[in-house]
Amino acid sequence: MSSQAPGVEFGRVISFLKRRYPGFAGAAYQEFIAHVEPDFDELSYEHVERLHELALERAIFDKPLEGGLSGIELYCEENPDRRGNGYLSKLREAVNNQFSSMFSVEHVDIAAHRLELLDVYTGEMFWVRDYSLSEGLFREGEQGPCGVIVARLTKSGGAWFFPGNVVAFYPVVMADHMKEVLREEGGERPSFLELVRQTYGPRGGVVSGSLEAQFPDVDFEDPEQLADFRVQLADRYRELADRFALKATWESVVFDIAHEDGKIMPTELMKRSLGDLEETRVSTVEDLDEILGVWMAAWNVMPHDALGGRAPAES
Repeated sequence: MSSQAPGVEFGRVISFLKRRYPGFAGAAYQEFIAHVEPDFDELSYEHVERLHELALERAIFDKPLEGGLSGIELYCEENPDRRGNGYLSKLREAVNNQFSSMFSVEHVDIAAHRLELLDVYTGEMFWVRDYSLSEGLFREGEQGPCGVIVARLTKSGGAWFFPGNVVAFYPVVMADHMKEVLREEGGERPSFLELVRQTYGPRGGVVSGSLEAQFPDVDFEDPEQLADFRVQLADRYRELADRFALKATWESVVFDIAHEDGKIMPTELMKRSLGDLEETRVSTVEDLDEILGVWMAAWNVMPHDALGGRAPAES
């Protein structure tokens, strides 16, 4: 796990805890998995790796160790690497100024490596230093909301940043009424563990695009089954479009997928294809998960010109 803030190295804390407590990483992961309850049959290798990293993040920030101290606090108290006070003060600031939430990405400044995030549970705004998401998922100059991030934020050296991997990224715009629904629930943020469970646990949304997970009985290499499935998927999308008042029609989704250039990430095309979810009836994270799952299934089974008219599921 690597920090996105220069001068703050959480890897040192993890190394210290591994030396002090043999089996620390494995035990932290097993405890984490017991709470999250993921279905590993539905997870990609990337998701499994991310769970390992998120487990370590929870272990150093949230898990009480000796004297009730977190892993970071214990490192600062013992200072095993003989670091200076300036370094230790940055770590203490990070552990004392951190929380987890769901954020609407309101503005992107790639040149400055900064994202403007709106905490959907409280309405607070944060400028966040970032060196990966801003370059990999967004375009320079994007105006207005352009995605949803679930993550821990921490502050050190006067700057907010992600201390590790984000829990999830949704490439859609969250409608204002959806933000209002979340704030009306009391303005209380879920814990980091609760957010991970919502994402990766039973019926979690981050794996909803997995064809094998959603439709285990379909053989996508069988032309007849694939054709039948495309008809069912079209009906499913139209039902969702009607229920949630989506602006994108099934025909427009199929067109966008067919004409992608072979270079664009599916998340980027999804964002363009579905557009702004304002003035729709999408009001919960579960609604969002359902729509994204069907869209990702469409990406996998509908023809792409860049693949010679074949679908990824046929390749």
